[in-house]
Amino acid sequence: MRYLLPLLSLPGYLAAHSIAATDFMWIHDGHHVDLDVEARHVFPADFETDKYKQLHYDDGYAALYLAHNLCNPCHSLAYEVGYSFFRLGWKENPRFSEQDFNFATASISYISTGLDDWRWVLRAGVSVDSDDFDFGQTALYYGLAWGRYQISDCAGAHVGAFGYAGVENNYFLPVLGLDWTFCDKWTINAIFPLKADIEYAFNDTFDIALNFRTFGGPYKSPKRVPGGHGRYHDAIFSVYSSGLELDLNYHCGTWFTAEIGGGWNFGGWVNIKDHENRHGKYYKFDGAPYVEASVSISF
Repeated sequence: MRYLLPLLSLPGYLAAHSIAATDFMWIHDGHHVDLDVEARHVFPADFETDKYKQLHYDDGYAALYLAHNLCNPCHSLAYEVGYSFFRLGWKENPRFSEQDFNFATASISYISTGLDDWRWVLRAGVSVDSDDFDFGQTALYYGLAWGRYQISDCAGAHVGAFGYAGVENNYFLPVLGLDWTFCDKWTINAIFPLKADIEYAFNDTFDIALNFRTFGGPYKSPKRVPGGHGRYHDAIFSVYSSGLELDLNYHCGTWFTAEIGGGWNFGGWVNIKDHENRHGKYYKFDGAPYVEASVSISF
């Protein structure tokens, strides 16, 4: 099985910090290079307070993975370099005027299927504002330990942990869930906080999926503003929202996957604090439709 792994995002997975990544099964399909690209656009969402008008949100990422086997094909290393984009289009923002944010990402992962019925992914990475590469002020460091145990031919159990630290914040979440394929056509993924969807495969080429998505990166993940007003110079902010979308997926063998879809963002909040991570305030916005598309190429 090969699928995208959005970590509370978004990407799938998708997010301003480009945490999203494949689960690296393409390595064991004989491929050692993987390119993932995704973009998402949310249509204008109204703030609950009229004076703040509307939020225009976009995000996207591109990531290149290079992998090689170690002592045998059951043990591999994968290296990632990437770029992610985040747009918080909000002209009436009372605390800073910057709207576009760019991040460079890098990670290293160890992938193992050496234990009977287990697949493990151990990943460590960093995301930093690519406008100044200030690792002390804008870098976010993250780690993932994710194991899947094959319960039966059609089901697997997932365990592990995910966390991040940086930009005056840190956060930790367990990984826990199940995947189940039934009737040869249907698959349910309920893996907190990595993936939540229901998939139906028409054939080996096309499938559709109903996905639960989140926006703004991993939950409460902080971003540093290079400017700002008064005490909010170098402010810290986070964005959270969730949505439900329907996707159409196209597969060409194991080397190419394309996805297009859309859905409804249920609304959420922007939380802005000063440069010391204090005096925070939530600005809540309503729901809006959105569209997204992604491409993955392995060779």
